[in-house]
Parts: sequence; structure tokens; C-alpha cells
Amino acid sequence: MSAAFPKVGDDMRVLIDRAQNCFKWGLFDRDPLPWWSRGRITLLGDAAHPMLPFLAQGAAMAIEDGFVLARELSLSPEDLAAALQRYEAIRRPRSGKVQLAARAQANIFHLTSPAARLKRWLKLDRLTKSDPKLLNRDWLYEHDATAGEPAVASPSR
Repeated sequence: MSAAFPKVGDDMRVLIDRAQNCFKWGLFDRDPLPWWSRGRITLLGDAAHPMLPFLAQGAAMAIEDGFVLARELSLSPEDLAAALQRYEAIRRPRSGKVQLAARAQANIFHLTSPAARLKRWLKLDRLTKSDPKLLNRDWLYEHDATAGEPAVASPSR
């Protein structure tokens, strides 16, 4: 590890020198699923919508799922299949949008080629000057899963 990062600062050098084991792990992406529920069985969280970590929203989506699922089950405990259909209809559009936004974030901000990074920054600079709301994430952070409404659509570009 030390040989791979010879020019890091002193604080980072201490951390690298103390690391006993280093390993790589894969990040895997999936397209949004066409359905989560069958009969009396459903999915939530990563099982329903696994996403890349580049928006840091995986746990938030699972918490939203849990709230909406509990609410829908409490509204019609006698008809589990209907409650699960409502839960899925409410949650799939939003979580799918977040999945795809995390994928886009990875593609935008985690390029390895210096030329690709320069091209990205020049393009983002040009686009944000023409559309200051381009990187607006209000649709992501201002969503209220307790409101009982479908997800807020992302702003059009």
C-alpha cells in the first residue's frame, strides 16, 4: 500500500503504514426492478432497489420503504396484497429514480482518466452557467415519505 501512494501527506502516511490488510471489493449496479411484490410477499431496501453508494441514499431509501410499508399495512390489514400493491406503487418510482441518479453520479464524478475528468468539468461548468439548477438535489432531500403522496418528480432540464 505504501508503494502505491508514495506522495501522500503525513497524516495519511500514518494511516497507510498502520493498515494491516487491504482489499478491493466490487460495486454492483442493477436496473430498477419491474415489481417487488407477489401475493403476500414483498421486498424493501437493498433487496428491492440495490444502488451504488454515490448519493449515500441506500439506508434512507430503506427507511422510507419501511415507513410507507407500515403505513399501507395499517390502512388495510385485512387485505395484505392490496397494501403491498399500494406500497410498491408509491415507492418504486422514487427509489428507481434514486438508483438511476446514483448511477449517473458515479459516471459524472468518478472518472479515472484525467482527460475524461477535464472534459467533465468543462462540460459541467458550461451547463451550470446555462442552467444553475442542473445539479439541484432538492427532489432528493426534500421528499417527505410521511406525507402519503407519491414521490416528487425531479426538475426538468
